Amino acid sequence: MLTFDIETAGLPDDHLRKIYEPLELPEPPGEFDPSTVRVGGLKDPDKIAAKIDAAKKSHSDLVAGHDGKCKAIATNHWEEFKDRAALDAVTGRVIAIGYFNPAADKSVIDHGDERELIDRFWGKALSCRNEHRAMVGLNIHDFDLPFLVRRSWFLDVYVPDWAMQRGRYFDPVFVDLRKTWLCGQHGTSIKSSFDHLGKAFGTGGKPDGVSGGQFAELWETDREKAIAYLENDLRKPAIWAARMGII
Repeated sequence: MLTFDIETAGLPDDHLRKIYEPLELPEPPGEFDPSTVRVGGLKDPDKIAAKIDAAKKSHSDLVAGHDGKCKAIATNHWEEFKDRAALDAVTGRVIAIGYFNPAADKSVIDHGDERELIDRFWGKALSCRNEHRAMVGLNIHDFDLPFLVRRSWFLDVYVPDWAMQRGRYFDPVFVDLRKTWLCGQHGTSIKSSFDHLGKAFGTGGKPDGVSGGQFAELWETDREKAIAYLENDLRKPAIWAARMGII
């Protein structure tokens, strides 16, 4: 078998701006209307005036802070959009694909031009299919493969006819450890994350202090640490696959 895992990053900001849908921002407070102030059972004119003055002051503060509030909301929404960009093939791209051959104890980290990177993936998948070797990964049916297929469509990379059956089912050469682990069961109570399987099989999960969301930054700033992270995503699933009887 061959384990694989893709790593993604958000597309450049200039591209994201073209497809970003800004959040509808709050309307300005408008003019202050004293008649809207609830004075309850107050009878004393001075107390009523004081309450209205306090309400007017609060309204003035809202007016003064409106632009800043809107700017903060817009900025946060944009940053959240960017943070999620790597998870969607519309807003993200493939920056690396790792492969691990447990029989030879050899790994390869492929990277470079995205179009060529994905094209090489489909070529490797065809070779594995012809050799009756499984291509294995965790959650590949719900993330890695759909991401690769969609990016292929966007980049005009040929997706082999055999890769998907009726546009829904991936070829048996692709074995998803998550689905194997679930044994056909479904439900939120069944844990199937990388860390959970790592604990179950005694291999440990993700490296401490590093998450997948940091990979793109690490790839640019600390390539050695990024590669070590991807290696971990390849080698541990190979152990789990062997225990599950996937050869």
